[in-house]
Amino acid sequence: AWILAKSDYVATLNADDWVDENYLKSVRDVIEKDQSDIVISAMVFSDPKRQKIIQPDYFSMKAPIRWRHPAINHPGMVIRKSLLEKVGGYSPTYKIAMDVDLFYKLLQHGPRISILKQPSVYQSDGGVSQKKWRLALTEMRRIEIDHGRHPLSAWGAYLWRSNKQTLKHLMLWRKF
Repeated sequence: AWILAKSDYVATLNADDWVDENYLKSVRDVIEKDQSDIVISAMVFSDPKRQKIIQPDYFSMKAPIRWRHPAINHPGMVIRKSLLEKVGGYSPTYKIAMDVDLFYKLLQHGPRISILKQPSVYQSDGGVSQKKWRLALTEMRRIEIDHGRHPLSAWGAYLWRSNKQTLKHLMLWRKF
């Protein structure tokens, strides 16, 4: 869809996510002020019982040196279309974590990134990445290795994340 866009910027949004009524104005204002290449919003992650605000978090304008996985809040991310064209957009190699790969590719070009601290994007819990979390973690491991993380370190992070998700799902299962 981004290839067909006629605008200078493209916003990413999943099928079950939404933005508030001030989102477009906030994004436009920050782009005009900062000449941003990427705008990332704080996000409200919600499920039927609770909501959690997630602030964007990453180490630098390059792939993370310490390889702590960044919170990039891809829903609602606005990207300059020419930058998307430069990196080739999303990779068809990945089915779940393509947003992580895209973000690392974008960071390699030193984009000007602006952050909207006030949450204006809402992501629903229970989407594809939560349902297919094993595939998502496998793809993240491959992406990290492709972007320079040592394979042993990537495997260690994969095992850590996988164990955390397994425990989370076991605890949720026990509640029923």
